[in-house]
Amino acid sequence: MTVQEAFDQLTKLLLPPYGAEEARSIARIALEDGFGWKQPYGSLKLDEKQIERLDAMATRLQAHEP
Repeated sequence: MTVQEAFDQLTKLLLPPYGAEEARSIARIALEDGFGWKQPYGSLKLDEKQIERLDAMATRLQAHEP
């Protein structure tokens, strides 16, 4: 998985409760604060540990739906 794919995955996950603009904003903040990744993301590949952290982050974000 690339960082861009991670952004897309988080955005898709957050889309229903938040709407497109806010979902993208939350995903950007999560990737920047959680991993230090800033746009443009490019094709940087995530390792297994980063994917596990991303999954945990996604679970926490889902638990805080508006």
